[in-house]
Amino acid sequence: MNCFDINYRTVNPLRLVSLGLGFLFLLSCSGPTPLEYALKSAGDNRPELERVLAHYESDSLKYKAARFLIENMVYHSHYSGEELEIRKQFYKYLAEVNRPAGVIRDSLAYEVRRKNLDGVVLKKDIEVVGFDYLVDNIEWAFKVREEQPWGKNIPFEAFCEYVLPYRLGDEDLSYWREEIYHLYNPLLDSIRNLPQAEDPLFAAQTLIDSLRKTPIHFVTSTTYPYRVGPELAKWQSGTCLEITDAATYIFRALGLSCSADMMLLRGDGNVAHYWNYTSDSEGKPYYFSLAYAPEEFLPAKEYPQVLGKVYRETFSHNAHLAIPEKERTDVHPQFRSPKLIDVTAQYAPTELSLRFPIDSLSRLLGNGEVAYLCQASFRNWQPVAVAQYQNKQLLFTDVVSNVAYVIAIYQDGVTRVISDPFYVDEDAVLHHYTPTEEKSEIVL
Repeated sequence: MNCFDINYRTVNPLRLVSLGLGFLFLLSCSGPTPLEYALKSAGDNRPELERVLAHYESDSLKYKAARFLIENMVYHSHYSGEELEIRKQFYKYLAEVNRPAGVIRDSLAYEVRRKNLDGVVLKKDIEVVGFDYLVDNIEWAFKVREEQPWGKNIPFEAFCEYVLPYRLGDEDLSYWREEIYHLYNPLLDSIRNLPQAEDPLFAAQTLIDSLRKTPIHFVTSTTYPYRVGPELAKWQSGTCLEITDAATYIFRALGLSCSADMMLLRGDGNVAHYWNYTSDSEGKPYYFSLAYAPEEFLPAKEYPQVLGKVYRETFSHNAHLAIPEKERTDVHPQFRSPKLIDVTAQYAPTELSLRFPIDSLSRLLGNGEVAYLCQASFRNWQPVAVAQYQNKQLLFTDVVSNVAYVIAIYQDGVTRVISDPFYVDEDAVLHHYTPTEEKSEIVL
């Protein structure tokens, strides 16, 4: 059964971002604007944020940047506490101490138990980010935008999304830009006066060539449950996520657009996978990683082994991906407040839009009901895409072939599978793994 539409097209990554921002604008027509909502959510911190807006009232670009941060700040939070600071030292010792990762991990766990530490504190950015911190971040972001030769060739939309943000995930707040700038900016002194330096990709290649001369301290797993933070720029240690974050901090501190691209699950590995994204002066996407080849930046379309949906981390909230008309508790946590955009089309050689046959589901869906495309994660199925049942069809766009999936719903805090496992081949033919009473003997 052929249930796919195959289309070939080139997607502008900035257009994906603008679509999400445009959706927020449409929402504002029927309620408070994103800025009004953010300021109201700030509570006692509102005067601090209003001071920032007033501070930049006469500078249109910096005002837009401040507004972008404040409007999206409401969707960000972070953790802090002594226990986290102790456990975070795992990455420092990986870089500085010649000991196995397991030994370091056990030593830090013992220290946490010895001090009888239990738990961390969750803080909402909108309630605690103040005037001084926000202005410092904006000023340093604009400093590199204005002084670096490549700065003028990074579109303002990309600058806001991939240079300006003060955080990557849920790491604790810190003043990081100045230290990382002074640490790594000299690596680009040799090209700063060259005509080619106006090309962001040329500057990025020069930077990555220098960074590759320093050792990377890679591990396959950690027990740290949160994002580590900008210290990774010095340590360059951890899993593919931490190595990706290290490069992102360095690139952004020097005025180069950068973010994490990821497969929420690799179709052959049961785990997530991360690498870096950057772009050239025309906004075309390229991929790279400090942890593995290739040494040169390559177009996203040349990425090997795309084995699942690919997303790019953003600072802005993707209201469309979050299914905004649904209550948060009715939506799987992965898609409640997503700061992601779907960039599978930039990586996959073709786009396959799956109109899943409803008669193959074990449960009827109501109009507007949310369902998920899931991939296997050990003994569970994890959502990697979301869609609503509308007009008697369930449509998932940009589905990668030769990966095992199921359709599921999220109900009472549990992901419930409502289809047999299936995959789609290169010819866009859907194949189900339907159980039967027949048995086969195999030898392992």
